[in-house]
Amino acid sequence: LSRHYRTIHLSLALHRFHIHYWMSFAMQRGLELTGQRISSSSEHTLTLVPVDDGLKHRPRPEWAIVYMTCELNDAEVWLKSALPEESGKETLSLRQPVEKCYCLSVGKVSYGREASPLGVKCRGLTEGNPTHRLVVHHLKGAWTMSNREVAFALFDSFMKTKELKKNLSTEALKGFRGDTTTTPLKSRNRNTGGQVTPPAPPPPAPAIQATPSPMTKLQSGQAATMLQQLIAEAENKNVVFSDDLSTHTREQQLQGLAACHEDDVVHKNWLIALVNSQVLLKGIETKGYVILSAAKAEILQRVHRPVWKDRTLVSKTTWVGSLECMQYYATVSAGENDSLDENIMWLNVE
Repeated sequence: LSRHYRTIHLSLALHRFHIHYWMSFAMQRGLELTGQRISSSSEHTLTLVPVDDGLKHRPRPEWAIVYMTCELNDAEVWLKSALPEESGKETLSLRQPVEKCYCLSVGKVSYGREASPLGVKCRGLTEGNPTHRLVVHHLKGAWTMSNREVAFALFDSFMKTKELKKNLSTEALKGFRGDTTTTPLKSRNRNTGGQVTPPAPPPPAPAIQATPSPMTKLQSGQAATMLQQLIAEAENKNVVFSDDLSTHTREQQLQGLAACHEDDVVHKNWLIALVNSQVLLKGIETKGYVILSAAKAEILQRVHRPVWKDRTLVSKTTWVGSLECMQYYATVSAGENDSLDENIMWLNVE
């Protein structure tokens, strides 16, 4: 039935959502995500490609994304960790008290995938327009001692869970299953009484006295050392150096200049832009905190032509970053009761 659809439009909208996520059933560490509105819209096209292999097949369906846009408004992320139980205090609830730490908030996040003409895949886009574009407006993040401990614990739990899934996967258990599935062959030799006769033992092999070959004699003693030295020298290229290196140096400089001006970018894959972003940094040595701000920050991922390295053709990807109007501010007089539970003095855009 899906082959009859040529174009599909998908649209999703959630006006308000509240998500609680815990790493385990013990509910020791987790995060809380709240948002006012999230919307997504996309268009997909179907192309039936004939299979040309000498046999009769149905055309192979290939779905292509024409465009995709997503938008998130007024979202906040809080990290949560369970507080230790106090000794001598009765607990009236089955759940442990939870401490919430402010982590991140965004005013608006928009994602767009570059629209491609019908019948053209996204790989064939022009080099000037990136395939994926992510723009974050009014990002505010805090990195404190409590946030760091919870974030590292969440990351450590995630990596351990990933490693456990990998160890328990079917690929990892193939080695153990191979030994258990093999069964020894049963002997078919039976006597007239129905008893199984054991197979006759193989005749003992005659004792053969090993005599060293000329190659073995050559590899022992000083001859082996000289042979290994000759093999090591054969891999090295013999180069004769001279005092006059002007021509060789000039050629290297010309190749370096040509490589610097050469544009081997195939296409731009990701563009991440942060507009009016702020990050709060707070330590434990001193009171107060520092706020880093930037009017515009961009991170661009570029895909280059494959390069030849160590006798292997490898892919090449570069990341380019830029900052505009970067400033940092610090609190001048921090109070004795310095806590982030109070209102943070974020910078105004106006």
